[in-house]
Parts: sequence; C-alpha cells; structure tokens
Amino acid sequence: MTTDRDSACRAIRPLLFAAIDGEIQHHERLEVHAHLAYCEACRSWERGERALTALLSDGRDAARRRNPVPAARGPRRWRARLAAAGAALLVASLVLLVLPSATPRGSLVQRQLGPHADWHVADERGLAANDDVVVPAAAAVTVQLEGAQLDCVGPARFSLEASGGRWRVAVREGAVRAVVRA
Repeated sequence: MTTDRDSACRAIRPLLFAAIDGEIQHHERLEVHAHLAYCEACRSWERGERALTALLSDGRDAARRRNPVPAARGPRRWRARLAAAGAALLVASLVLLVLPSATPRGSLVQRQLGPHADWHVADERGLAANDDVVVPAAAAVTVQLEGAQLDCVGPARFSLEASGGRWRVAVREGAVRAVVRA
C-alpha cells in the first residue's frame, strides 16, 4: 500500500539528483528543501548521495588528470551510483546490528538553511524532561521521541514535557507535524 509520503518521496527523488548535480531551478530547489525539512528518509538518502557524488567526483578528477577521457553518462552512471549506495546501505545496516543500542529518551536535530540554499545541522542534542524548543525562520527541527517523531519548519515554538513515561507537546506558535508509530 502506497502512502502520500511515499508518493511525495518518489516525486522528489529525481529533483534530488538534479540538486546534487547543481542542475535545478530556483522553484524546484525550494520544493526539495521543503520536503527535506520534514522527511528524514530523504535527508538521509540525500546525504549519502552527496557523499557518494563527492567520492566519485574526486576519483573522476584524479582519473582525468591521468587519462583525459570523458566520464560515463546515462544509465551506466546511475547503475554505478545505485550499486555503491546499496553497498553503503548494507555496511551501515551491519554496523547498526552489531553495535549496542543506546537510544536516548528523546533527541532533537535542528537544521538551518545555509547561504547556498542547502540544509546544515545547527544543533543535535538529547532532550531533557522539560524542554522549550524555538525554531527560527529558515530553520527546521526533527524531534525523535519514544514512538513518535515531530517535524517543524520555523518560525515556531513548542514545549516538550516528559512525565510518567509519556511525552506532552504544547505548540505555542507555528505548526508541528507529528507521526506516531505503534
């Protein structure tokens, strides 16, 4: 069964490739950044693709200096990226299975829109039992709680309170999107 979020992610992936390659229009860039502000899966995928692209670019630049032959384009390039991304995902999965789980009760990641219209992590921390979160304009926050995720694009302000093993969220200003897992 396909959800609206899956459809949005599938629609944004081609734009993510274009954004990574620097071949994207301004309105498309805004659409991509709005999606990345609330979608952790696409943010993670985009970080991996950027790292892979940088790695491949460094290797390609070194190869061009030795042998100036144009790099492969089209389907071969995407297959190589897909194979490398699959290998990286496999390694990351194995590492996560081997390492002991040390998940805090709650964590917060704040991203700030940078000068080149790309997201940079501005703050990453665990949450206290009582926490007031202020999200400025041109910023986004993702809060991971036990069984829930909160996403917010600034300007906004909300407070979190933990008591009796439960979290209480009070939105003071703006809007907060919550996803609760069973």
